[in-house]
Amino acid sequence: MVSLCPQCLAELQRGVYACPVCGLKFKDERTVLVHAVLIPGGAYFYTGLNLWGVAHACIDFAALVTAIIWALAAMGRVHMELRPGVPAGTHLCAFVASVMATLLVVDTWLSIRISRNAIRRFIPDA
Repeated sequence: MVSLCPQCLAELQRGVYACPVCGLKFKDERTVLVHAVLIPGGAYFYTGLNLWGVAHACIDFAALVTAIIWALAAMGRVHMELRPGVPAGTHLCAFVASVMATLLVVDTWLSIRISRNAIRRFIPDA
């Protein structure tokens, strides 16, 4: 399958995000990576998948805040109770914090993979 420039119909090369004939620029994979790492849901917003971006921004924000709170509880800076009067142990707090951090990393990795596949279809850069 060959991708064509929407402006001049020239053949586009894989991994090159500018038309060799008319110079039309397309969104690129490096910017997707930067957006995914620095902005919650940013990779989806960059590729134009705004509904996915909002959903993943909420998931990323919730996972980040939860991981921070449980990590602070594991360090003894925040008091967590499983039930009234029953404090959560340090190991449990550290485990929950690591699970939430892992969820955040996996979600970011998935957003990069999905957005890279969208970018490889040559989305014109507005």
